[in-house]
Formats: sequence, structure tokens, C-alpha cells
Amino acid sequence: FLTVLNKDVSFTSYLRWYETPGYLIGAIWATISLFSSFGGSVAPLIHRVTRSLTETGLIAVWLLWVFLFPASLSVLTNGRSFSVTYMICSVIASRIWFSAFVLIHSQLMEERIEDDDYERIMDIQKAIINFSTIASYVMVIFYSLPEDFAILINISTSSTLLGSVIYTFWCILYDRGPYQVVDEIGQLKLYVRG
Repeated sequence: FLTVLNKDVSFTSYLRWYETPGYLIGAIWATISLFSSFGGSVAPLIHRVTRSLTETGLIAVWLLWVFLFPASLSVLTNGRSFSVTYMICSVIASRIWFSAFVLIHSQLMEERIEDDDYERIMDIQKAIINFSTIASYVMVIFYSLPEDFAILINISTSSTLLGSVIYTFWCILYDRGPYQVVDEIGQLKLYVRG
């Protein structure tokens, strides 16, 4: 996802500009890492209820956005004087769902992509991640003032919303819709043409 709401330099720089003590930033990063590890436990629990990897991913990706949205809502209601506490709590809570979605995404890739196409798909995915990373650095260049971090929060939340919508459409079209492909033993598969 195209975001600055993770443990990156721009987020850390903003917290330092906001005069957050170094020990507190370290505690925030530790809490984010701890909550990220919970995602690996939450995903199987949701999967037991839904019995579908794609539905589990759908729940996780939308909860990711729901938990990031309070940071954006704080920016929208308070402008540049948004609450840093809301931002930090949103980032911490959303990491559970980010980790759960990453786990589900990895499982979907392993189960549904043919071995011949897996490497090509992974290369495309790495290219998209690299592009998103570069784009987030470019955003930070254009909105480099600490007062502009609110704009970056809204862009990050919007890109997460866009990712959630795209995944939802993928679920509708390819998991249940007219483009699903089932192999000879009834397993849902995706084939790359080209």
C-alpha cells in the first residue's frame, strides 16, 4: 500500500518534530511490532468462521481501512492540528489487520497461482511494491513540511481504501464471478495469459 502510516522515516520524523521523546517512539514501534504479530493469530480465527481465504482477506483488508480511518477523520475534522494520539492508535490497531491480510494474500498466492506463473506474478508484485515505496517518498518530497503530514495521512488512508475496493472487486469477479477458473479437481485457480 502507498502509505506513510507505518514504521518509516517520514512517520518517525513527524513524531520527532512533534517533540515525541525517543523512548516513546521506541515504545510505539515495539507496540506496532507486537500488534503485527497478532495478525498471524487473528487470520486463522477468522478463517475458521468464514471457511474462505478470500472472505478472510476481505474482512482483514476492510478492517485495516476501518482502523486507519480515525487518523484521517481526525485530520478532516481538525485540519493540521489533528490528534497525534488518534494517528498512533490507528496505526497500532491497523497493524493486526495488515499482518492478517498479508498472511491471507500469501496463502492465496500459493494456492491459486500455477507454479509456472508464480515467479512472474511475484516479480510484478515486487515491482508494484517498489513503485509504491518510491511514490510515497516522492509524496514526502512534495509535502515535506511537518504541517503537511496531515495531507500524507489522507493520501495514505485513501490509497488503503483504493486497495480495499480493488481487492473487493477481485473477490467479486474472480472468486465468485464469471472469470473464475476451476481445475480438474475442483480447485479454484488463476492462470496468467501472455
